[in-house]
Amino acid sequence: MVGRLAYVQLVSSADILEKAEELWSRDIPLYAERGKILDRNGEVLVDNQLAPTLVVVPRQIENPEEVAKNYLKSFRFQKKKL
Repeated sequence: MVGRLAYVQLVSSADILEKAEELWSRDIPLYAERGKILDRNGEVLVDNQLAPTLVVVPRQIENPEEVAKNYLKSFRFQKKKL
């Protein structure tokens, strides 16, 4: 058991840390927009609108006020709208 603990702590710690970070943070690519839906006269009936989403897992946030402040600054939102 001590040998296994030493292996995990000394040898595979970097690999385990990398896997843990992958579980906590993900980048999901945005895909190309779909085609517009037109009527028979060529008028647009349905168009595309890009709507990126940010998902936050509360237990992953150590300092919620700091995260909120950085989010507001980065995305130029007003605090009352958040």
